[in-house]
Amino acid sequence: ISSVQPDCDSIFGMIQIEDVSGSHPPFEYSIDGINFSDQTVFENLPEGEYELTIRDSLGCEIVGTSEVELPILVNVDIESEITLTQGEERQLNLEIDIPESEIASIQWFPAENLSCDDCQNPVVTGNSEVEYSVRVTTNDGCFDEALLIIKIDGETIEVVEGDIFFPSAFSPNNDGVNDLFTGFSNAAKVAQIETLQVFDRWGNKMYEGNEGAPNDQSFGWDGTYKSQMMDNGVYVFFAKVELTSGESILVEGDVTLAR
Repeated sequence: ISSVQPDCDSIFGMIQIEDVSGSHPPFEYSIDGINFSDQTVFENLPEGEYELTIRDSLGCEIVGTSEVELPILVNVDIESEITLTQGEERQLNLEIDIPESEIASIQWFPAENLSCDDCQNPVVTGNSEVEYSVRVTTNDGCFDEALLIIKIDGETIEVVEGDIFFPSAFSPNNDGVNDLFTGFSNAAKVAQIETLQVFDRWGNKMYEGNEGAPNDQSFGWDGTYKSQMMDNGVYVFFAKVELTSGESILVEGDVTLAR
């Protein structure tokens, strides 16, 4: 005797009698002790314990039990949108309505800017705007998903002429002209580029440089990631710039890589 449990989208299971031997066939079967037939499969059964009776041609009976159990379903919930300042860290709070022992896996996607992608409450760093999805799967294979959008807030500028300027395109082809993406400025107003980060359109960080001097052609992105030249296209950059006044501003924009 085997019981087929309901799947995640159903509330009904099935009991199947796979093999009966010995005694005196033919056999009849019942799950209520009243109605007998030669049917060996009982479908659309709600959750519960069933008393299965097998009766042979002489009227002898044997009784056993089989249980139909509903799978454990899961519901997850998280704040749909969180706004961070550039570089701010915050622990996420994913609510799951089943015990940890019933959870088979937790998966966040993408993993960018998260302290872990397989834990319940990772720490996210506000480096870029990202839309995350998280899936929680139970031991029974049922799952639920939630979406979270991280937005970046702060004092932002595209380009401030005379103070700080980031080119809209560069061509890292080793011809000695415009090979590096970096910031240019009036040295009297800009102390340093505290952080320069470049991301692809999926939110993957291609480059991060810290504490670089403006106008320094040794500081900046050379168009590679893990020593591999990246494809032509549009990338997003964020730069935290320290002014000589002591104030820090955030500069963000797009840059086109075109070899």
